[in-house]
Amino acid sequence: MKICERSGEELPPRAEGGVYFAGGGEFEYHNAPEKTAESRNKHGWTTLGDVGWLDETATFSFTDR
Repeated sequence: MKICERSGEELPPRAEGGVYFAGGGEFEYHNAPEKTAESRNKHGWTTLGDVGWLDETATFSFTDR
């Protein structure tokens, strides 16, 4: 799990940002290739649109959707 700013760069602990997943299985939105492309950042990490943060021990907290 990665927390990233809009540019796609990973944020430090306790900084709120977009929740991304790296190294998991790939998914696609049904009949929506543009939506699939928008769900990935420049590193290829995927988001479902959630917002949150990680602390120094990698404990995750959701803050928005």
